[in-house]
Amino acid sequence: PTRFIGVAQDVTDDLRRTERFAHLGRVVAGSPLEIYVLDPETFQILDANGVACRNLGYTVAELRQLTVAAIVADDEPTSAALDAITGGDRSRAFGTVHNLRKDGSTYPIDLTIQTSVLESQPVIIGLGLDVTDREVAEQERRDLESQLWRTQKLEALGTLASGITHDFNNLLMAITSFTELAAQELPEGSRGADHLERVLRAAAQGKALVGQVLTFSRAGDRARVPVELGPVVREAIELLTAALPATLRVRSHVADAGCVVDADPGQIGHVVTNLCTNAARATANETGTVEVRLEPLHLDRAAAEQFRNLHPGPHAVLT
Repeated sequence: PTRFIGVAQDVTDDLRRTERFAHLGRVVAGSPLEIYVLDPETFQILDANGVACRNLGYTVAELRQLTVAAIVADDEPTSAALDAITGGDRSRAFGTVHNLRKDGSTYPIDLTIQTSVLESQPVIIGLGLDVTDREVAEQERRDLESQLWRTQKLEALGTLASGITHDFNNLLMAITSFTELAAQELPEGSRGADHLERVLRAAAQGKALVGQVLTFSRAGDRARVPVELGPVVREAIELLTAALPATLRVRSHVADAGCVVDADPGQIGHVVTNLCTNAARATANETGTVEVRLEPLHLDRAAAEQFRNLHPGPHAVLT
């Protein structure tokens, strides 16, 4: 008679182990985290999930040829954490580092690394969460805080400027009043009367400057009006000439007409004064000439396109 001999082995544990690995594979594949398996001695990448591959721009096969140092921009803190774990100082480390993509760009991740055992072999497991959106939001928050701080400083400065200009206006009023009274006691056309006339012009410019400060502090509005630049520039030069060192000479070429612009006359005079003062300072007290030139210029479409916010038509050039 024919006999059969059968050998049976209980594989319940193997089936359970296989099921656990299959479940673990599904969890790893569906995780939003980057997952890495590292060699604890060489820090070679043994495996990585799809999220890590997509974020870094590598295939799994390419990552398995690399060490951790090849995919992190912050190598020093990452290496220190890995050394602490492998040295037995601690079993887990975490922090924010920047990963290095295949194309050379970087992105931030919250990284947690810990020791583990996989298939009876000691390994290091790395879990990374892309926090680019969080870092962008934090930078936007810092920018908004900085902008708010600057706005508060300007508001405080505007309040201070408003108070100062009020006092300065009172001083100018006294200067103007007493200068007019003194001018009435001098013969018209005399040298003293001419000097006092210059004082009155300077006081008028000071009043215009106060208006500009008030505009900055939002205590007043300055309207633009059509202004012929020639007389304004000449007056600024005349007042400035008396204040410049004797070693400097002012030479002007100012057009008599054709230079009408929408502007605040006080601000135009202030611009001319600032330009000439800067030029005088550049000479470092040496002998020299400050040249002021004002002339009309017509720009056609091709010429206007070479400048920002300019339109074809008549313009004035002040140098």
